[in-house]
Amino acid sequence: MGRRFRDSQAACAATSLLALVWLLACGAGCRPRLSAETIEKMRKTKAPEDWTIEDRLAVRFDPGDMQRREAAHTQEVETVFHQKPPAPPPGVKREDQSIIIGRHHPELFLPIELFDSLVEAAFLPDRQERAAYRQEVERRLVSAGLDPRSFWPALETIAREPIRLRSEFSEIALKLNKAAPEERQALNQRLQEIDTALCGPQAVALAETEERFGHQRVDRFLYRAVAPQGELGEPARAVWEQRLRAREAGCRTASLAPLGEDFQKAYRATTRLIMLRRASLHAIVSP
Repeated sequence: MGRRFRDSQAACAATSLLALVWLLACGAGCRPRLSAETIEKMRKTKAPEDWTIEDRLAVRFDPGDMQRREAAHTQEVETVFHQKPPAPPPGVKREDQSIIIGRHHPELFLPIELFDSLVEAAFLPDRQERAAYRQEVERRLVSAGLDPRSFWPALETIAREPIRLRSEFSEIALKLNKAAPEERQALNQRLQEIDTALCGPQAVALAETEERFGHQRVDRFLYRAVAPQGELGEPARAVWEQRLRAREAGCRTASLAPLGEDFQKAYRATTRLIMLRRASLHAIVSP
């Protein structure tokens, strides 16, 4: 079992009760604010792969940084792409939404999220899409000190169960947009089942990958190649942070908090990530 996974379990076990009490009583939106100067110093002095889990979550849900990222994203969409920014999910105020644009802030993703994206994209059912993605990230893979000839076959073996579950999840998530109302309940239920089943195997697979190829090499690859491709919008609510902590620890000390009946809305961002990834497989990864 990898060192980072063991450390994550130990830290989670030691702080889970305090964190849960704080989250339930206060929520992610009312944590102590970090100054803009403090956050900027963190970004200047730490490489994206060197941030701790606590660093990532503190900045990800910091109200001031959320507002600055929202403003920057709105400006970029309007001035560069000449479009209106997408509306937040129903029931979520724009100022209460945490937006992560990976090419600007890769450090805010958790390792388990990036590993999930890597496993999905590198093992897409379509062979041409799969090959295109691997070719796209190969330069970063090599620069991280990893050999594609050994890395991909080993990853396929290590992550066999997450690959199977993620493939099914992606296909169902995409079907939801066109599903009839009477079909959505069953699809939502299956998504929740897969989401829960993924938690443990996903974390174990990441730990085994890090142990086999080296923690620093794998994280460098994840944050230099995978993170810049990601875009995510999420409500800054306690349940989201609680779920992120549980996923990072492989659900060993806490189970995934339920997201309620409307799983389609909760995973709208996930569906968008899937579609963006498939539409940009031939894009050049930023240096």
